[in-house]
Amino acid sequence: RLNGNYSQSIDVYDSILKRDDESFEALLGKAIAYFEAGDAQNADSFFKKANSIKILDGDAKEMWQSIQENN
Repeated sequence: RLNGNYSQSIDVYDSILKRDDESFEALLGKAIAYFEAGDAQNADSFFKKANSIKILDGDAKEMWQSIQENN
């Protein structure tokens, strides 16, 4: 992530996903950027996509669970 610049971070992840739409790192990075920007709906969507490629653990899993608990 680019030091709190969530929009710029998302743009970077989007450029990666244009080349590889199943990049776990880009999907997860985008989910975390949305989460940190307070966009739970988009964060949830990208956590789901990342989780479908590789089961989430650690901080990412906790972030995703907090979204699910609050919705």
